[in-house]
Amino acid sequence: MKVVGYTSGAKPCGIADYHQKVATGLTAVGVQCDTVPLPQGSVYRDRPVALWRQRQLYAALAARSSAYDAVLLDLLTHWNGLRAGENTLPAFINHLRGPLLMIVHEWPPVIDSESDSQSLPKRLVTQLAGHAIRLGDRKGLPYEEWMAKRVFGRADHILVHARVLRDRLLAVGIPEERVTFRIFPIPKVQERVGSKVVDEFARRFAHRRKIVVFGFPHPRKTLEHAIQALPQLPADVMLMFVGGIEGEFRRHYVRSLQEIASGLGVLDRIEFLGEIPEPSLPFAFELAEFALAPFSYATGSASFSYLIAEGMPIVASNLPEHETLVQDDAGIVLFKTGDVSALADAVNELLNDQEGRRRLAAQNRAFAERHTYNNLAALIHDRLEDMMRS
Repeated sequence: MKVVGYTSGAKPCGIADYHQKVATGLTAVGVQCDTVPLPQGSVYRDRPVALWRQRQLYAALAARSSAYDAVLLDLLTHWNGLRAGENTLPAFINHLRGPLLMIVHEWPPVIDSESDSQSLPKRLVTQLAGHAIRLGDRKGLPYEEWMAKRVFGRADHILVHARVLRDRLLAVGIPEERVTFRIFPIPKVQERVGSKVVDEFARRFAHRRKIVVFGFPHPRKTLEHAIQALPQLPADVMLMFVGGIEGEFRRHYVRSLQEIASGLGVLDRIEFLGEIPEPSLPFAFELAEFALAPFSYATGSASFSYLIAEGMPIVASNLPEHETLVQDDAGIVLFKTGDVSALADAVNELLNDQEGRRRLAAQNRAFAERHTYNNLAALIHDRLEDMMRS
């Protein structure tokens, strides 16, 4: 079987890392998976010639699928831009050929929003151009209807790692037999490489007990709740944030977190280590008593997968996706989402329960053995074969 896999071209990128691990697993079960990274960056409508070339590039990449038995697509949320014409998903999806297995990691945003601040003549021209583009790209369908019918409907099978995504797919009319929910796979770190950043952090804060918060900072993770709980925790406890903070959006959020910590008098009890390469993550995690995830929203468990792989106990908000992991015996203690006092109580209880931490760690190590990338690749292989036979 020969498959083409389209995925994110960003680095670092969790989706790109995920695809690489899936492709390796597919190779182990006899599938040749050629990976095609999708373009990064954006070309806007004020450069029409460059935008036309960008759209042609996406179309040409999709057309390469005609040489393969099937297509494996990570449905990204970023397709060049969010306005009509800038969004290249129509140019891409309309040129895909052959059976398609789509992996939906996040629900895609709605496009077509336009500024009302334009002058009337310019707004009319924009509206007419947008209408023409919608006719060409989507046969005039509203974007959400087009997504349901021509994107999700185009897929022979869809894989998700969050029940909420499965439920949304069923709600827009995708038949249940064409959607598979599977718990996010757990990676195995093949090599371990030390990190100067981690070593320096360990030296500076050797006198502190540490709780790790893992993953790139984003407001929907409500990391401020972890900081707001610090005054209710023992004075020797600090938070170590591990995850990429590049880009103005993330840096702005980090600054807001630092301001909250400063206002509470706990700025010296938080540290942002930034992106730590995957081979160095075990050395960062082993400094911590356990991990904390105060998230207000989650689809799948990409960040959890690395923590579970290292047998890290986790304290997390009781979101449905986290509850799903607990039901499958992951080593996670849940607290009421958004409740800072409940968060602090759960953290304090686990800080004082060494045997409980050992038990949760053992649960996560066993969980990691059940939910591997090789098992996921075997599932994808079976779905691909079913698609090609039908």
